[in-house]
Amino acid sequence: MPRPHPTSLQVRLHGDSPPRTRAADAVLRETEARGLVHSRAIRRTVDDGLDHETLEALVAAAAGARVRLSMASEVPRQASMLFVRNDAVIDVYRKYSSVMIDVWARYGAAAAALAERIRDALPAPTQPAEPDLVGVRFWLRDRSDGAASHVKLLSCPTWEEIEGNYASRSGRGVERLIQTVQPDERGKIVFWHGPPGTGKTWAIRALLRAWKDRATLEVITDPRSFFGDVAYMQNVLLNDPGGRGGPPRPASPANGASPTEGGPFDGEERFRLFVMEDAADLVIAGCRNDQGFGRFLNVTDGLIGQGLRTVFLLTANEAVGQIDPALLRPGRCLQVLEFGELERAAARRWLDERGAVDASIPDPATVAALYASLQADDAPAVEQTASRVGF
Repeated sequence: MPRPHPTSLQVRLHGDSPPRTRAADAVLRETEARGLVHSRAIRRTVDDGLDHETLEALVAAAAGARVRLSMASEVPRQASMLFVRNDAVIDVYRKYSSVMIDVWARYGAAAAALAERIRDALPAPTQPAEPDLVGVRFWLRDRSDGAASHVKLLSCPTWEEIEGNYASRSGRGVERLIQTVQPDERGKIVFWHGPPGTGKTWAIRALLRAWKDRATLEVITDPRSFFGDVAYMQNVLLNDPGGRGGPPRPASPANGASPTEGGPFDGEERFRLFVMEDAADLVIAGCRNDQGFGRFLNVTDGLIGQGLRTVFLLTANEAVGQIDPALLRPGRCLQVLEFGELERAAARRWLDERGAVDASIPDPATVAALYASLQADDAPAVEQTASRVGF
């Protein structure tokens, strides 16, 4: 004889207690009471501004279910909701802009269909109206779910606006990368290195803007943890930003990752760009002693990486010496590019074009030093009075 369903109880809890922990027992009770064994989990990205009540109403309407449990906390911003109906249990966990939907049903096909219906009912993030704002997803390790993320709008220049800040060799390298058609088919690893102040971060921003209609733009904030924690890495790689579980599907208008239209990239399917700053320890000679190195190679062209359209852009602020030759293998490495200071003639021209004809050329002539020199030249003179200081 089947056990009776427990009395439905809707609980709303707004505080600092982690809602995920409190919901776990309720999920177990409800699924066991209904004899549900098949589940389907998919991820959906929503606007950070989507409030808790609206999300709850959208899921309830799409699932045709009643709310059994609903909890939220603001720090960190997360929510956990449980919805029930006679033949299904829906567990929804939201952290920042990432929503995980777990559906239990009597049959796998029914669980998958319901999960996709709920996912499609949730609004995707709106595109920024300002052309220089680019949506970028930031990932970090999360002990409870393996990975957590949020989307941030970054102000990004066009490459044409900043190309004069770079030495000719590094500038040509950035431009070649921007114009590369289907870069992930030529290699998976891009490595940019050079001293601080040479403009690597601004070049990344220009690349993000140039590729915003071609790639899903993502930043791994903790590269060592990413390759050191299998659960974290797989959670990121095997859940595509469009919200479907498993390896990313071919782009289509239905999943929000449509092929590009117009220009030299017409028809190109969207790939994923992962940016990892200050990641020299992943590429320098001797890095094979790190357990994450092997996983990095597998992600680029091993079994883990099969079917994943990914490009990894790594940066370093120091001289890297010899790069491990395994990373430079054809088909694995797309580009190694050094960022250096401007030649003296280029630095002089840079200052003259900005009206700082009397400013001296800094040493080293990095773009950061040039901007500092320009600001110092524009600063009003301050009269100082000599004073004696002693002990």
